Amino acid sequence: LVGSKVSVGYLRQSAVSGSTSTVAEEAASEMAEINAAKKRMEVAETCLIDGDCSDGVLNELDEATTAFGNAGGWTQEQEVDTILGGLGFAPEDSARLCSDFSGGWQMRIALA
Repeated sequence: LVGSKVSVGYLRQSAVSGSTSTVAEEAASEMAEINAAKKRMEVAETCLIDGDCSDGVLNELDEATTAFGNAGGWTQEQEVDTILGGLGFAPEDSARLCSDFSGGWQMRIALA
């Protein structure tokens, strides 16, 4: 049993083998709140491009943009670069495919 004031963490124990993403894309993929807000922004932008300039679409874009900013979306790339650097990746590694790395390095990518 875990006490009410105890926090429990979970660390997935699988690497990113088979991933067709770049290191930066894989590292950013787990930033759920940012990615959800980004998707909402993209959907609203598509509606605007398709000609729907209704108040509902404009409000959704505004709310999604605010959520994206509040979640750290505007600095996501810098945060990913900082995290990867802390795990020993060189800046140019961000653009490499995960499959280019050995299993140990893939585990580091999964940690990001």
